[in-house]
Amino acid sequence: TDKNQSPKGESDDLVGEGSSDGTDVVVDRVRAQREAREQTKRSREEEFRKATDRKKQELSKRKEEEFQKMYKEVYKGLSYDSGVTGELEDLLRGADKVRRRKRAQLYTDWECEVFGKIQGRIQKALGQRNIEDIESRLRSQYD
Repeated sequence: TDKNQSPKGESDDLVGEGSSDGTDVVVDRVRAQREAREQTKRSREEEFRKATDRKKQELSKRKEEEFQKMYKEVYKGLSYDSGVTGELEDLLRGADKVRRRKRAQLYTDWECEVFGKIQGRIQKALGQRNIEDIESRLRSQYD
């Protein structure tokens, strides 16, 4: 069976087989052109597939190189005083310094506003009393 025949056995070609007017040459030429186009199409598809595979491999390689570079930077930052670890240490030292400064300021404010005023009142009250009176009162309480 010829690939160009219909299910009824009729030829799909423009001109039937075995005609004597030279159409066999035309049919053969058409077949050859069709086969050449199909071969060209297959070649282009294969080239496209190869180019696509090559680009995928290049992209994969580039991504792997970028990952390795970032991994080395992160690892270096974790291992040494530079990079992420160094930056975090600097940040934590700065935050600790701010906390100590605030604590010192809070203590200074408390000393002036609370303790100083209470201490001043106590000193004033004690300054008005005589030490001998205080001692005699204490002796009388313990006797």
